Amino acid sequence: MDQESEGALSHLRASEEAINFLASIDPQELSHCLFGDELMTMSRDGTHLGEFRMRVYSAPYREHPDSGGGTRFLVHATSKGAINDIPCGTTVCAYVTTNLATLEQHHHEYLELNEQALDRKVELVWQEESLLVNKVVTEGEEVLRESVRLEMSHLAGFLSEASCLLLTRLLTRRAHVPHDLTFLCLDSESCLATCTFRSLGTEELSIGEKKVEVFGIERTLYSQTAPPTTWHSYYLLDGHLVRREQVGSPTTMMIVRLPAQTPAAEEAEEEGDTDSGVEQQTLNWEEDMQMYSRFLDRKEELLSEHAEYARAHPELRALLGDFLQYLLLRKPADPVACAAPYFASFSALDRDIPSTRSPPTPQSTTDATAAASPGDGVVA
Repeated sequence: MDQESEGALSHLRASEEAINFLASIDPQELSHCLFGDELMTMSRDGTHLGEFRMRVYSAPYREHPDSGGGTRFLVHATSKGAINDIPCGTTVCAYVTTNLATLEQHHHEYLELNEQALDRKVELVWQEESLLVNKVVTEGEEVLRESVRLEMSHLAGFLSEASCLLLTRLLTRRAHVPHDLTFLCLDSESCLATCTFRSLGTEELSIGEKKVEVFGIERTLYSQTAPPTTWHSYYLLDGHLVRREQVGSPTTMMIVRLPAQTPAAEEAEEEGDTDSGVEQQTLNWEEDMQMYSRFLDRKEELLSEHAEYARAHPELRALLGDFLQYLLLRKPADPVACAAPYFASFSALDRDIPSTRSPPTPQSTTDATAAASPGDGVVA
C-alpha cells in the first residue's frame, strides 16, 4: 500500500467498544448460532422475487487445519432471484474464527442483463500480516482484475460480510447492542469503510397465524464514495432471521416458516432418516446370504467414507447447492455445457491467489442477507 492510500485509511477506525466486544466473545456462545435460515424476497405488492438461504457450520479450515488451534466456522449465504425477469444473485462463503476474524471469504455476484452478463467475484485471504483482496469483474467480454493488500495495522475491528452474520446472531441472543459499536468493513466496491450497529428493541411480528417476539438491529454502512446505506433486520430471540429490509428499498425479506425448535431437529429434517432398510431387488445375488451380507458391509463402508468426506468438506453442499440454483434460474438446454464455464471461473480465480495463508491475530481481528446490489447483497 502506498503512502497516499495509507493516509486515506488513517481516519477509518473501529471503536474501542467494537474491538473490546470481539475480544469478549465466548466460543460457547457461537456454538448456539449453528443453524440455517430461509427467507423469501417479496415486492411491496406481494410478488415473490427470490429467496435467501444461510447456514453456519462448525468446520476445520482446509488450508490450515492446525494453525492457531480453536474452532472454525463455515458461513454460507446465498441470495437468488429475478427482478423484472432479470436473473441475479449473491453468494458468500467464508471461514471465520471464534473472534469473528475472517480467514478466507469468497463473494460472488451476477446480474444477467439481456445478452450482457455482469459477474463479480471478490476473495479475501489473510496472508501473514495483511488482508489480500482479489477482485475479478466480468462484463460481457471485458474482464477486469484487481488486487489490493491491506495492512494488519489498519484492520483492528474488521468484519467481513460473513462475520456480520454471526455478529447479528450473537447480538440477538444477548438481546443487547452496546453503544458506539462501529466496525471496519468493505463497501460495495471492496473499499475500506465503516459500519455501525444499533438496537431497534423488541416487538411482535405476525408469522402466518402466529405472533412472535423479535429483536431488531439496525446496521448502517458508511462508504467513502457513496451515501450511507441502512438495513433493518428482525430476529427471533434464538437468532433466527425473520425479516429484513433495506431502508428505501421496495423489497422485503420474510421468513418462509418458523424454524425447528433446535438445530439438531433442523439437521435431522434436512438430512432425513438414514436408518431405513435397504430396498429389496429381485436379483439372484440377494438370495445368497453371503453375497448379500458383503453388499451390506460394503455399503456401510462407503456411506461412512462419504459422510466423513462431507464432514471434512462442508463447503461441498454449499457449492453443489449454488450450482443447482444457477441451473434452475437459467434452465439451460444443456446443463453439462453450462457446468464447464461455471466451475472454470473458480479455478481461474484460484490461480491468481498465492497459497501461503495464515489467520490474523486476535488483536487485529474483527452481509450476507438479501438479494441486492454488488457488495451489499447479503450483508446483515
